[in-house]
Amino acid sequence: MCRPYVPRGRHRKSVRFGDGGIVGDHTVMFAKNMEILEPTHRAISRESLAEGCIQSIKWVSARKDGEVHSMIEVLGLC
Repeated sequence: MCRPYVPRGRHRKSVRFGDGGIVGDHTVMFAKNMEILEPTHRAISRESLAEGCIQSIKWVSARKDGEVHSMIEVLGLC
């Protein structure tokens, strides 16, 4: 299983410019052998973050098993 690795000090803070800006900037590092893959997500609006939160709440509220679930399950990646 490939696990994400985020070294300490690599998290970038939000950057704002003009009237708008980037409200969230996150990079995850996957490193193996002599290669590094760094997917980056940048949110320009908090609306997309709120929509994801609502989607997660709806997903977990439909579960009646009393278990703790991961975001991998919420996103349907497993």
